[in-house]
Amino acid sequence: MAKANDTKTNGSTDAMGEPELGKRSRFVTGRVVTVLRATVLIIASGIARAALPGEELQPRTNINPGLLYWQAFAALPKLDEADSKKLDGFTEQLTAWSRGTSTVWNIKLPPGSDALVSRYRNSLHLLEKARLSTAPCDWGADLADGPYMLIPDTRGLRELAKVSLVQAGTQVETRRTDESVDTLLSLLTLARHFASDRTLVSVMLQLRTEDLVVDYLGAELGRYPAAAVARL
Repeated sequence: MAKANDTKTNGSTDAMGEPELGKRSRFVTGRVVTVLRATVLIIASGIARAALPGEELQPRTNINPGLLYWQAFAALPKLDEADSKKLDGFTEQLTAWSRGTSTVWNIKLPPGSDALVSRYRNSLHLLEKARLSTAPCDWGADLADGPYMLIPDTRGLRELAKVSLVQAGTQVETRRTDESVDTLLSLLTLARHFASDRTLVSVMLQLRTEDLVVDYLGAELGRYPAAAVARL
């Protein structure tokens, strides 16, 4: 009876006579050590990690811009027809002014432009991160796939180009000219990165996007101070 009670108290044993509880403890300990070693390696190699107490992490600048752009396209909001017309109307207004066919002297922002731009906050933030990245842009395109090659989101490029110009206009309207320049530079960087796969379609879209920026500057450049113009 005493032996039976001891077995019940200490737990079951395996074929080698080692208590199962002891085996589990050694297993858990080994897993914890493995995780700790991996954590040390991650910190030592500079990979993204959690902040230590009292520490403020700096934004990463080594992320592939192509990945950031795919994230920006995925974060685009769904617009209704009225808001889509606001974006289209603003870019058409810039083009008309640039070509000399506009009937007005001043460029007018669409009504509710601040609220409209705020819906793109995440996507626009990702554009800025991509501009500041030091890593080369790789969309993951493989020319060996031929006509089945996956190309970047052309709809996303067009939409982000339009909303970027609206944001630049709202920023210069409130005299945040440095922020407005940042917005324009982020858009130009996206245009250049978009054609990094060197396909004809992507190059044509790069040129079209740059044309929109030129149209905007043709209408609004006089509102920027000399230092902002020098940056551009």
